[in-house]
Amino acid sequence: MVLFSIAILISYVWLIKELMLQWEKSKANKVSFNFIPNLSISVIIIARNEENNIIPCIQSILKNDFPYHHFEIIIVDDHSEDSTILKIKSIRDERIKILSLEDYTGEKKINAFKKAGIKYALENAKYNYILHTDADCIVPNNWLKKTAFNFQNGINFQAAPITYYPVTTFLHWFQQLDMYTLMASTNAGIQSKNWYLANGANLAYHKPSLPANIYSESDKHASGDDVYLINQMAKINENTIHFEPDIIIKTKPINKIQKFLNQRIRWAGKNKNLAKGKMKNILVIPVLTNLWVFILIAYFFIDPQLAISCLLFFVMIKWMIDYLLLNYMQKELNPTQKNKYFMLSSFCYPAYIIGIGIVSFLTKSYVWKSRRVK
Repeated sequence: MVLFSIAILISYVWLIKELMLQWEKSKANKVSFNFIPNLSISVIIIARNEENNIIPCIQSILKNDFPYHHFEIIIVDDHSEDSTILKIKSIRDERIKILSLEDYTGEKKINAFKKAGIKYALENAKYNYILHTDADCIVPNNWLKKTAFNFQNGINFQAAPITYYPVTTFLHWFQQLDMYTLMASTNAGIQSKNWYLANGANLAYHKPSLPANIYSESDKHASGDDVYLINQMAKINENTIHFEPDIIIKTKPINKIQKFLNQRIRWAGKNKNLAKGKMKNILVIPVLTNLWVFILIAYFFIDPQLAISCLLFFVMIKWMIDYLLLNYMQKELNPTQKNKYFMLSSFCYPAYIIGIGIVSFLTKSYVWKSRRVK
């Protein structure tokens, strides 16, 4: 029991060390003030019932330091039932194009609404360089320029970080800390070329480099447009995939526990089909580490003294390792904030990570954006 606890901790230390080292490798050079983009960009947003978020999102894009006539914003309305479209139309700007997903799909029954929206937007995009974000996000002023810089230096696909703002409650901070881990894992996979994850709220790609029929293997799944696409691109040329830590998009945290859990179950569900090869081997480490906590608790009924000693030793070391990673990611992604609720989050995390994993494998459908999908 003791030796196995030590062996798990050694593997966990190695994993956290690798995540931090890979992040250090990913740090990019700052764009020169003299850099002038020589390409144009189409920004794609799929929006459904986003009347409270869409205007700040659009305004943050329009404020970008980028040549006026060298980008457009394509917004695909995914059957919104509120005033999303009216809000968009209130912004008078020739660079904004509004499409209706209903016009594209007609009477056809579909499950992957967002993927259909992306296909529709790509068919109507004027430019070959594409950026994606979500309607509830705020993009930084260097989003377009830094991405253009990377494109002009040979990148065909770019993933980049997401953080939450404002972060005030325990649930908000739990999401923030969880996202730090996800962003570190996303970067490490891309840097090492061992696995590929992405977040559709902050990604970019060269349209002519896309596979002939994008999402051909994943149209039956409502989610996963981001991770399926990056894995398709990796099969074509993994050397042109890049993680850019310097352009950080902010989005609102979820305020209700059930909605948060539904989101994470959805995320886990789209990733489970991609957990193969080296990624599957790496996932064993965090899963076993968190599962071992419950095994030690259960061992209390066999040998209470040994179980308590091992549990205290194991948990304290694990917490120290976790704190090193999360504190490091906090300084990289949100240097003006100070981590809160770390201890309480650490108590909850083993049950969360194991529970989400189990439920995601058992869940066949879920409610998202007020409709049930698979």
